[in-house]
Amino acid sequence: MPLLNAQLRQPASVLRPVVRWLLARDTPALAAWGVELLAPGLTDRVLELGISLGLPLAAGFTRQGLAVAVDPSPVLLARAQDRNTTAIREGRMQFHLAQLPTLPFESGSFDRVFAVNNIQLWPDLPACLTEVRRVLRPGGRVVLVVHPCWITEPDAASDYVRALSGGVLRAGFLEPAIFTMGLGAVPAYALVAHSPTGSP
Repeated sequence: MPLLNAQLRQPASVLRPVVRWLLARDTPALAAWGVELLAPGLTDRVLELGISLGLPLAAGFTRQGLAVAVDPSPVLLARAQDRNTTAIREGRMQFHLAQLPTLPFESGSFDRVFAVNNIQLWPDLPACLTEVRRVLRPGGRVVLVVHPCWITEPDAASDYVRALSGGVLRAGFLEPAIFTMGLGAVPAYALVAHSPTGSP
């Protein structure tokens, strides 16, 4: 299992679609949970990092705002666009081909940012988290959901999430709150943090 564990943490490009499929099995529950913790407002601008079922849920709350998703996969983007043609036509939803750590948005563009079970696939985590903070407005909220199913020991999974929390803190966010959801042998986790008010 060491090879599989390594690929789940940082997959080779040829295996990335397979890894994403494996991680997506629990996506509906994780996406709904993530959006609940995100608590988007009626006029919020929301950004999802990596396409999941969470963006349409968020768009349902931001009826006078904007829901945006970025993803490095043209196939997933096209599929999501086909499923959300009405919201796109009405100007409530956008999709962009992009990937961390470089996002095509101005600083402070979003009130809420979230990612569902893909932070373990991000290259250069410190740079990615710094970029997330850049596009989030001062006082804005970020929710990062992860199910570390490649870790078989609950204590090791907890250590992994605490390390992620430390990375979020070092990127300049306020100390994140950690929530758990029972989901098999190892729980899913959500890190909820805020950008400091008055930050650049």
